[in-house]
Amino acid sequence: MLVVLAVYTEMAFALEWRTQAGRIGPGFFPRVVGIAGVALTLWGLVAAIRSPRDDEVVALEDEVGEADLGKHPRLLAIMVLAAGVFAATLISLGAIISSALFLMVMLSLLNRGRHVVNAVIAIGIPLSMYLLLQTLLNAGLPEGILPRF
Repeated sequence: MLVVLAVYTEMAFALEWRTQAGRIGPGFFPRVVGIAGVALTLWGLVAAIRSPRDDEVVALEDEVGEADLGKHPRLLAIMVLAAGVFAATLISLGAIISSALFLMVMLSLLNRGRHVVNAVIAIGIPLSMYLLLQTLLNAGLPEGILPRF
């Protein structure tokens, strides 16, 4: 995986990171993804080398128990459906509104009873995303029904 990500990162650095109009170019995000991927893979490699012996891992697994993989098919189906609705409404509603609605639905399912925190997160993350990508990086997000501000 490290070799694949290193080759990917090299290819990303061959792309232009900025356009002539001053917007971020096709090489900006691949560079970010490549550097992050190489860093995380190296971190995982170091952690695997420094991990405890096999008999110590078995002792830890006995204390933790087994995961609940596959025990929530209804929640998984709702999440997949919500992600599809998010993708379908991204252009028509815009990045801010569709992201806020998606986050509100997901947080209401996964973080029950914390309505104020959910609302702050569901509104704060899309607004932060807008400020970062649209205002600072001039990347261009789908406007949808909201005017550009």
